[in-house]
Amino acid sequence: MGLIISPDLWETSKVEHFYELKLFNYPFVLLENIKGIPANIVTVDNIEAIREAVKYLMGNGHTKIVHFAGPPLSSQTRERIKGFMYAFIERHSLSLCSSKNNLFLFLQNPLFL
Repeated sequence: MGLIISPDLWETSKVEHFYELKLFNYPFVLLENIKGIPANIVTVDNIEAIREAVKYLMGNGHTKIVHFAGPPLSSQTRERIKGFMYAFIERHSLSLCSSKNNLFLFLQNPLFL
């Protein structure tokens, strides 16, 4: 028996339980890298995956596409937001604006909102 773990990391997340799994030699695989935890990791190209998904939706006529992002400290979340933005940049003329914790897309053509 073993575990496949998709960590949900926040600023206050504790990771001691991963060290305990390693200490007891319990087999597990992470679906996201956790700095300082030596483990097997399964990864996906999040940027390309979400970019292709959004392009597929746009190619099939969908104009109102929403990405519900995950935890802000998650590298997967940040990568998927990038892929989401790249798909729109490739398709439309955009202006991008970033703030401390949020990324905003401003479409120059309101027909796509």
